[in-house]
Amino acid sequence: MAGECSFSNVEKEINRLKRIFQDDIKILTNIGEILYSLKVKLGRDDVFLKIQITDEYPAVSPQVIVSGPLPTDAGHELSSKLKSIVSENPGKFIVTTLIDIAIAFVREHAPATTGPKQKTELRRSPVEHDSRKKAKAAPEEDVNEKLPSMKTCDDVIHRIRWDESLNQDDFFVGYEDRFVGLIEKPFSDFTWNIEDAAGDDPFNFSVPFHRVTYFKYKTQKVWDKTERLDLVFGSTGSQVTICDVIQKWADEN
Repeated sequence: MAGECSFSNVEKEINRLKRIFQDDIKILTNIGEILYSLKVKLGRDDVFLKIQITDEYPAVSPQVIVSGPLPTDAGHELSSKLKSIVSENPGKFIVTTLIDIAIAFVREHAPATTGPKQKTELRRSPVEHDSRKKAKAAPEEDVNEKLPSMKTCDDVIHRIRWDESLNQDDFFVGYEDRFVGLIEKPFSDFTWNIEDAAGDDPFNFSVPFHRVTYFKYKTQKVWDKTERLDLVFGSTGSQVTICDVIQKWADEN
């Protein structure tokens, strides 16, 4: 009976992934001991996450492989992050979570490019050539100074779920629906860990992490990936954390 239930839930997870990712996911079945082999495009045409699961999943954890031209450090970091999640969640349905985290990571560390730049040779006048030489000799301001790393969506979710000083009912989530657009719902409406879901379908109230746009504490936005706003951890340089937000709200209301 348990095996039938697990298999049913595996099919539900796979079918849900098909609906969400459509052409961005390729699924092969029954390859030797592999029940499902998934290849998911991670927001770029050349970076993929390959996940293999057997018919004993979730009792036996999935195998994960990241492929594509990621920067070396970023590739190692993502692989390590995913393998850590797998090892820390034995016996749990985590394929959807792994894909969401991988997509969010790639979007932050290796955004899609618009294609290779084509080199164009132009004939320059002597004056123009001389001015370019002087410009190169002058010290250049580093306009590409690296921004501080921003805490991710899953970091915020984990904080809200497990920090006993926070009331989940005080938080709201803004996310992009594939058909409707931006939607806001209470944090407590969602099932962030599918193995904790109640009922016959454990995927009814989950949302892919990469579709989450912002979090609010009551009416104040405290995390927004498009604005690089983080008032939960203060990771983007504001030094303001969720504790400060809650205290300020209490003082003003």
